[in-house]
Amino acid sequence: MGDVGEEVAPGIRVSPTEVGGESCTRVEWKIDDLRGRLQASMGRPLVSPSFVAVGLPNLRLMVFPDAREAVKSARSRERKGMYAAMVKKGPLYGALKLKADCLECSTVVNFFLTCGGVRRGPFTYDFSEQAIHGCDDFGVDWLKQVEDATGCLRVGVEILMSGIQDAPVGIPSSGGSLTAGASALEGLVATAEDDDANDVMYSVNTGAEQLSGPGAWLEAGLASARGSSARGNGPGGISQPRLRGC
Repeated sequence: MGDVGEEVAPGIRVSPTEVGGESCTRVEWKIDDLRGRLQASMGRPLVSPSFVAVGLPNLRLMVFPDAREAVKSARSRERKGMYAAMVKKGPLYGALKLKADCLECSTVVNFFLTCGGVRRGPFTYDFSEQAIHGCDDFGVDWLKQVEDATGCLRVGVEILMSGIQDAPVGIPSSGGSLTAGASALEGLVATAEDDDANDVMYSVNTGAEQLSGPGAWLEAGLASARGSSARGNGPGGISQPRLRGC
């Protein structure tokens, strides 16, 4: 397998491709001297240089060499020898994960992961929940995916172009909290004339801040609440709430 695409960082190449008829962006990480690098890491994950793909910044690939924790579960005095044998002779069952920890918005990504000629996925994940996600076990001996001539291993991520979804930070992708917030705000508006105006508007303002990016129903609800509070609090009413978007 040869080098394909534009090299954007040492060992990192980006290229357009298709998976199952869907357009995606492939990012491939060529890990030179896999055995040597794993031996030097002594079980710690290998981390790729950072890269940008489909507009998402500071992405990284991570290789975890002991996915089944065979070495971790062994007695401490046996671990070093077991790890060395696993890296040199196999079988080596690794995990490959995508890291995305600098996204400004909650971002749901659909992607595949590859190790040599083996593909797993698709994975669908909201990286605002946790910065790292991927395949815990490819189910194959990674050493058999190493190129005999060079000793390198090619791993990659294929991000589906149709699978990127953005939502404001703080609102789950399911939208459940947004629906609950709408109902709560409508209740506040309905009782605005019966309660102390300052208390009502404080609650409305706080709800708007937490929802971060209200829709048309929220604008209408705020207008109604302001009108009610102004009637109960005299001319001038209450100061407007500051609404934040993503």
